Formats: sequence, structure tokens, C-alpha cells
Amino acid sequence: MATSAASKDSQNAGQQYPGNGSLSESDNAELEKLKLLYENKTQSECFALMHLSNSREIASVRSDLSDVKKKVEDLESFAENISVDVKEINEVSLVNMRDALTEEGHERQKLEQWGRKWNVVVGGIPGVLSEKPRDTERKVRSFLIETLKFPQAEVDRMGFQAVHRLPGDDDTKRRIIVRFVSLMDRDDVLDSARRLQRGSGYSVVPDLNPESSKLRSKYLSELRAMNPADRKLRKLVYLKEHPFVAIRITNRR
Repeated sequence: MATSAASKDSQNAGQQYPGNGSLSESDNAELEKLKLLYENKTQSECFALMHLSNSREIASVRSDLSDVKKKVEDLESFAENISVDVKEINEVSLVNMRDALTEEGHERQKLEQWGRKWNVVVGGIPGVLSEKPRDTERKVRSFLIETLKFPQAEVDRMGFQAVHRLPGDDDTKRRIIVRFVSLMDRDDVLDSARRLQRGSGYSVVPDLNPESSKLRSKYLSELRAMNPADRKLRKLVYLKEHPFVAIRITNRR
């Protein structure tokens, strides 16, 4: 027994511990713990304690990894929900918003067009520099009598709220806007103007809002670019609803 104890003490005394010159503080602390274990426990007990400590650390790491995995899954789910929300915004909300804005724009144009429905724009009546509105009105009444063939008594009866030249580069060729008191008089003038011969140099058209006016100019350019046979089958028409102007195919041959 004495010999065995002496042998174990000899083994423990001869046990070499690694130096700590290149270790960090935490490593040195762990090393000191191990030294104490070696000094007070058997080798089997040391390994058992080390295994228990490692098992606890591995369990802790696994728990942390499980928490990380759960958080990653939550983030992925959140990202997927955001993706669905963004897709819904793009496919539904933005489309509805665009439709609402388009409808609002149409309603605005409709209100603006309604305010212009008493107006006609007359082109082709010569003017002079610095022409006064009263002189312009006399020229319009003469045009109605001499060119559109209205009886003078009927023209004298017609009431105008306003008559003036529209802005333009050439004062002698500026178009005239006429605002009627009676909508029926305005419609009669437009009906008579449809009988104006092509190339007469005169025009009488409804007063359109800026957007519809641009569209009318586009349609007129398209008609002028057509060959005579195709152009004969089409005509420019005015509508009561947006866009207020269109090209329609006729039955003329």
C-alpha cells in the first residue's frame, strides 16, 4: 500500500503542466482549474469532470443555436409576410390608386369641359392688329349671316357672353372664341358649320379642354395623313364623355 501510494505521488509529482507564457487570461484561469483538479482528484475523476463541463457547454451551445434558428425562422416568416404585403401593394393598392387618379382626372376634365360647353372656336375670320372685342363680335355676326347663312334677324337675336381673339403669333389670323348665352344657339351654329366645304378656310369647333384639344389635333393629323379613300370612311366626332373627341368610321363610300 505504501509502495502504491508512493508510486502515485511520484507520478503526480512528475506530471508536467504546459507553460502559460502564450496563453490568454481566460486560458490561464482554466489551466489553473485543471491543475487543482490534477492535484486533488484522480485522473478518472478529472476526465469525468471535464466531460461533464464539456457536455454542459455543448448543451448551452445547442440551446443558443436553437434560439438562433428560431429567430432566423421568425425573420424569414416576417420577410415573407412583407413580400406578400409589398406584392399586394404593387398588384392591388397601386393599381387601385392609379385607377382612382385616372378617374379623378377624367372627372376634372369633365367639369372643365362642362364649363366650356357654351363656347365655340371660330377660325378663318381675318383680323387686324389690336382689334377690339366689339369689332371682333361684328365680324362674327357677319360670318354667321354671310357664310353660315343664318337669317339676320336670328343672328341679331343671339346673345354672346364674350367674344375675343385667342392668343397667337399673328394678330391677323388668331382664332376667335365665342361664348353664347343660349346653348341652343351654340348647337345651331355647330350644326350649320358642318356644311362648310373642305378648303373653305373657315372652321367652327367646340371649345375643348387642353388634354382633349391635343387629342383632337392628333386625330386631325392622322386623318390628313390617310389616303383619300380611307379618310372618306372616317370622321372626327365630339363626345359628351371623356375623352370628348374620337375618330369614327362612317358608311360613306
